[in-house]
Amino acid sequence: PDSVLIGALNVFFGDIIKNGKGNEARNNAIKSRIDESVGSECMLVESIPNLATFLGREEITKQEANIALDRQMQWKYSICKLVGAIAHEKQPIVLFFDDLQWADKTSLDAIQLLVADPDIRYCHYLACYRDDEEESKVRVDEMLDSVETNGIDVKRIKLGPIDLASVNSLISETTHLPPSLCQSLANIAHNRTGGVILFVINFLKSLNEEGLLRFNFTSGRWEYDTLCIQTNEVGLVVANVVTDYLTQQMTRLGSKMQLTLKVSACFGYTIDAEILEIALSGLGVDIEELNYVVHRGYLQRLSPSRYRWAHDEVHQAAYDLISLGRRKSLHLLIGSRILVHTSGSPDDLDGAIFDIVRHMNIGAELIKSKERKLEVGNLNVIAGEKAMKSSSFHSAANYFLSAISLFGEDGEYTTLMNVYDLSLGPLFAIGDFSSLQIIIDKILSTAKSFEEKLNAYHYLIRVL
Repeated sequence: PDSVLIGALNVFFGDIIKNGKGNEARNNAIKSRIDESVGSECMLVESIPNLATFLGREEITKQEANIALDRQMQWKYSICKLVGAIAHEKQPIVLFFDDLQWADKTSLDAIQLLVADPDIRYCHYLACYRDDEEESKVRVDEMLDSVETNGIDVKRIKLGPIDLASVNSLISETTHLPPSLCQSLANIAHNRTGGVILFVINFLKSLNEEGLLRFNFTSGRWEYDTLCIQTNEVGLVVANVVTDYLTQQMTRLGSKMQLTLKVSACFGYTIDAEILEIALSGLGVDIEELNYVVHRGYLQRLSPSRYRWAHDEVHQAAYDLISLGRRKSLHLLIGSRILVHTSGSPDDLDGAIFDIVRHMNIGAELIKSKERKLEVGNLNVIAGEKAMKSSSFHSAANYFLSAISLFGEDGEYTTLMNVYDLSLGPLFAIGDFSSLQIIIDKILSTAKSFEEKLNAYHYLIRVL
């Protein structure tokens, strides 16, 4: 949650830093515009590490987060001012939001403000999202409809399978053969894949692996046997079941490589390289298996510190390799392995805390011992406090509520009262008033002193 815009801007500033040599004048101009627009505002520097590096503000002392709705609006306003400062007549930018169906409400609201902001010029917005998930589709469509009602021109392009001619062109360009010599193979590919581009590419790879599409070094060209391909079942799948097809392909791989895919799939669409390697090594998987997954095209290495799935359907297919009964236990095991590796250093633990609690929370119901529940609950409190410092209120609220659930009603008094109090701010900020009321009632019925009830009364009045 709260990471779509932050992630995009962090990558943007990372690229600027990486390509800084020889572009000092451009970078200084951007810094000047940012200072003029955002000023000494520390909030975005906390949320966007590469912005802090770019501005040379890494040593800034973090402010205590103001847990109120105006803080959230300030965050959105600052994002708009930052983008407006980056985009310039001589340096226009394009903001591309991929997989918008995963964006949380905070990010969608911020994107809406960005697009409708009259002060932001020289910026073009591109977004893509899947429309096969009704709940997320409605959320994105509502945001786009709101943008259009503000007089902003929104051009919607629906993408689908490619036609036979496009498949033929793809094969022709891939094999460097004339289109006329590819027509028979294109006919088979289109019939078996339905024109789904991901299927077409995997179909060609499968043909190559089976020796049915091969490069002849004598003639110096690609060759295939139409009759052999027609009698072979390679790529013979239901065209719209993308993940089933990919999962089927993955089951043919070795057990170590499948384990690598399963563990990687337990992380998000983009993955921190160090954290992933820690998780894999803790499960006895050699780094060479991870390199082979990259070589096979399932994962892409964006940088020395970052991996990304080649496609969200590839990610889902790898996750489908894990049986439903094993998913929670695998997440719990991954979280435990990362915790063991990072618990010796406060800095390491701070850097991995979100990954640790995410995995452990998924498998939380499998935790039976009271001591372990207390440990994971305290980790959620740490994660919640860190999320608050970057104004990620949705995330913070989820972490604090998870901690409350793990501590239980009979938890230690001071620990419970602390997390109850911490949860009030983010729940109010995201407008989850039903959960907020429950927490307020618990505080008022449990607190032993009036001072411990003050913050609850404060939010109770604000809700009214």
